[in-house]
Formats: sequence, structure tokens, C-alpha cells
Amino acid sequence: MEKNINSLIRSIFYIAVPMILSNVSAPLLGLVDTAIVGRIGTTEIGSVAIGATTFSLIFSSFVFLRICTTGYIAQSWGSKNTAEAENIIQNTISISIVCGLFVILFSIPLKDFFLLLLGPSYEIRSLAESYINIRFWSAPAVFFTYVILGSLIGSNKPFHVVTITVFTNLVNVFLDLFLGVVLGYGVIGIAIGTLISEWSGAILGIVLIKQVFPEFKLFSFNLKFSQLIKKMILSNIDFFIRTILLLTSIMLFTAIGARISDLILAVNSILILLQMFLSYGIDGFAQAAEVLVGNAYGSKNKSALKRVILITGLISFIVALLYSLVYFFLGINIVNLITNIDEVIDASKHYLPWIVISPIISFLSFHLDGVFIGAARTRVMRNAMLISFIIYLFAIILLVPVLENHGLWIAFLIFLLFRGVTLAVKLKSIISIK
Repeated sequence: MEKNINSLIRSIFYIAVPMILSNVSAPLLGLVDTAIVGRIGTTEIGSVAIGATTFSLIFSSFVFLRICTTGYIAQSWGSKNTAEAENIIQNTISISIVCGLFVILFSIPLKDFFLLLLGPSYEIRSLAESYINIRFWSAPAVFFTYVILGSLIGSNKPFHVVTITVFTNLVNVFLDLFLGVVLGYGVIGIAIGTLISEWSGAILGIVLIKQVFPEFKLFSFNLKFSQLIKKMILSNIDFFIRTILLLTSIMLFTAIGARISDLILAVNSILILLQMFLSYGIDGFAQAAEVLVGNAYGSKNKSALKRVILITGLISFIVALLYSLVYFFLGINIVNLITNIDEVIDASKHYLPWIVISPIISFLSFHLDGVFIGAARTRVMRNAMLISFIIYLFAIILLVPVLENHGLWIAFLIFLLFRGVTLAVKLKSIISIK
């Protein structure tokens, strides 16, 4: 038994560590992009920020392509059904290409909507439009890569995922510097560099997926509407709804903070970064749970399934506790690293306690997301998110008028807590697999 647990822990860290590295590379790339554009001008900084935010919101809405693929591939891999896994990849790639073409087709209304939502000045808007017009052509590559990453995660190839992510980011940094700064194309050069890097990552993904699934055929795009594929499409729709609710909750948090005051907006923007850093760490173990739960669920191994859920949950709790201790002892020092504005630092001290307790409150939601993704139970996740979102809205209505930003943080933590609780009450439906 002890040998099995030690082996399981090694498997968890084998998947989690590279996934954490992959997760962290995205925000680090954002910092590098900001540093590069910061050498050009303030208007350029704002335009790239607006453009990057636009695509973060659009592309995040389609992350279900990665999530759902992971769960189904992990189950096929666990049951040693390679043919089924290859069929899933082929059909999901077809879905991703359709989604990419859909985004390109509706690029003009999408661009207008997000520019209206984000409200940049005239000067920034003009440059941001140029950036956005170029980046839209990367949508098929990004969505295609989502499927490749989901397939590689589900087939226990986390280092392939790191390879694609790091390669894409390095190409992006090099081309942004070369086109944007050296050749002097500015924002347009940075947009082109990012576009090329995203297509380069997709091409590398094809090479790596062929190593894992030799029968994969790139140009065999067709949807065979078997029961499994119908189930996958419904799962994608469920997860799309869940993702939209999650993005809306974060946008609502930001918008309400902005309405309280500019100072509160600045403080919340910094503190929410600490919550994001938490997600980068715990998500690695949640992604390990996705794979190992999927493997056990696919092979119908109930005892292995229980061990995976228990051990990944325990590790997630320990990681969350470590985050809380770091934020308790070093939280204000971290804030000082992010900003040197005394007013913002002083205000942050009043709200820092919410970030200290946040890891303990929210770890369960991250962990159980991984468990339910591995079991491909996206309808449960959708319903849990809907219930949590409604509770969040009521908490905002009741608490913000009385407690202002403290009320907003309490409402947000209630939202995170109920995301975990609503999934936990459905956990028995996974464990009772037959």
C-alpha cells in the first residue's frame, strides 16, 4: 500500500511540476511583452494592453477545447484504447478549426464590442485596432494548440506541453524584439511576432502529437457523430457556459472595485495578482488530478480513483497552506515589489487579510475542478458554477453597499468557497463508478 502511495505521489509531481512551469510562463511572457513595448512609448503600452486583454477574454472563452479534451483522452489512455483517443483528437481538432474560423468571421463585431467594453482613448484605440486585426488570424492556431495540449496532458506527456509553451514564448519574445524594436514596426511588429509564434507553436504541436499518436492525420477533418463525439460536444458547451460565468465574475469584481474608487481599483488589481499566483501553483496539481482521475475513471479502478482524489486533495491543501503562510509573513513585501506608490501600499494593508485566507478557502474549488474534468463531468461543473455565481451576486448586493471593498472581497471568497462546496456534494457520483 505504501509503495502504491509513493508511486502515486511521484506520478502527481511528474505531471504537476512541468504544468506549473507551463502555467507560470504565460504571465512571465506578459511581463516581457510589457517591457518590450515599454521601450517604444506609453500609447503603445496601452494599445498592447488593450489588445492582449481582448484576446485573453476571447481565447479564455474557448479553453474548454483543452479542458474537455484532457478528460476524454485521459480516460481513453487509462483504458488503453488508443484508437478511441486518436478519434477524439481528430474530431476535436475539427471543432477547434470551426471555432477559429467563427472568431475570424465575427472579428469586426467582437473587436468593436471589446473596445467599447474596455473604453480606451482615441490614440490608444487606433493602435489597438491594428494589433487586434492582426491577432485575430491566430485564433485557429490557438484553438488547435488547445486540443494538442489537452491531448498531451491526457496522455501523460507533461514535458511535451512545457516544450510547446516555452518554444512558443521564446519565439514570441525574439520576434517582438526584432520586429517591434529592432526593425521599428512597433505595435504592428509585436502583433505579427505574436501571430507567427502562435502558429509556430501549433506546428510544433503537430510534430509532438505525431510521436504520441502515430496514426494521427492532420488533414482528416471530419466529425463522425458517434455517441462519444456527441457527448464531447455537449461537454464543450457545458464548459463554455461555465467559463463565461467565471470570466463574468472576475470582470464584475474589477468593475465594482473601479466604481468604489480609483485607489480601490489599483489595490484590487494588485491583490488579485496574488490570487492568480495561487492558481498557477494549485492548478498544476489540479491538472495532475485531471490526468490520473481520468486514467482511473477510464479503467474503472475505484480504489485507484479514491487514492488519486485523496492524495491530490491533500497535496493541494498543503500547497494552499504554504501560500497562506507566505502571504501572511511576506504579503506586504510582495505588494512593495509590485508598486512603490505609498497610497496604494497603505490601502493594500487593509485588504491583505482576505488574500491570506483565500488559499485555504479556494483550494478545494481548484482541486475538484481537476477531479471533475478528469471524469468528464462537465454538466456538474456547469451547474455548480451557476449556483455559485448566483450566490456571489446575492452576496455582492447584500455586502458591498454596507462594507464596500471589504464586502466585495467577502463576496468573492464566498463565490470561491461555494465553487468547491457545490462540487464536493457531487463527488460521490464519481467515486461510485461501476
